[in-house]
Amino acid sequence: MSNSLAGRWEGLMYDVEGFNARVELDLGKEGNGKFTFTLTGDHCPEEPRVGEVSAKLSRDGHVAMQVGKGDIPPIHFEGKLQPVKVHARAAITGTYSDPNSREGRGGVAIFWLYAE
Repeated sequence: MSNSLAGRWEGLMYDVEGFNARVELDLGKEGNGKFTFTLTGDHCPEEPRVGEVSAKLSRDGHVAMQVGKGDIPPIHFEGKLQPVKVHARAAITGTYSDPNSREGRGGVAIFWLYAE
């Protein structure tokens, strides 16, 4: 498994309120890049929202991401880089929260890095 998060990640986010979204992360070698978020399901399919993301990978596989700017509200993500045997090259699993929410709004997420 790589010690870099660089690449195009695709995944899903599920909010505690029942919202879900398809997500694309385009990360450069330094962990900065573009975050594209599209709500799906019965709640309100909509046009994609685009923002900036900054991701950091620690030696033990811990992943921290900050999303913001653009059309996306601030999101703080904490997770783990996971090995994948068949489906993709790697996965990131974890939880996210809105740092500005008084209610502690957040959810779970998984992102996959597919072979190109």
